[in-house]
Amino acid sequence: RAVRLDLQWHAQGIAAIGLQESRREEGRIQTEHYVGFASGAQTCGKAQHYGCELWLHKHIALDDERHLTFSQFKAVVVVADPRRLVVNLSHPKINMSFVVLHVPCKSNSCSLEQLATWWQDTQALLQQARLASLTWCMIDANAPLASESTPFFQMHGAEISNAHGRLFEEV
Repeated sequence: RAVRLDLQWHAQGIAAIGLQESRREEGRIQTEHYVGFASGAQTCGKAQHYGCELWLHKHIALDDERHLTFSQFKAVVVVADPRRLVVNLSHPKINMSFVVLHVPCKSNSCSLEQLATWWQDTQALLQQARLASLTWCMIDANAPLASESTPFFQMHGAEISNAHGRLFEEV
């Protein structure tokens, strides 16, 4: 599966990909064109659940001036759990961070209060993670977006909001 994804994303010229529900064990992934980081899945009996991944292309130039590629950065995973992955990249010329999140669904087993706590815990983790000023966020919010236009999101593809969506927007 990793080889097929590598080839498809490389052919499309995609530099960075955040995945949710990957169910992969925690660790690094190496393919022909990408280096990846997996947060690890949650095991329930024999089944694997959740898991976040970040895949970074090794050779695509990130800018026209410096010709930097992700392979020239030092990567440090600072948060890794089945629903969160944070990777900080450092280079003498620039630093950047990547955040991959998979927000729990509101359900009979997960209340709005539990979701609010999850977001509060996530905010605390992100504050401790020392994110760079250039941060890419890739989130499966399991919530409709957006109830109004903000500097962070516009109304294209907006859905009717609900309590979970409003909680996401408040974060």
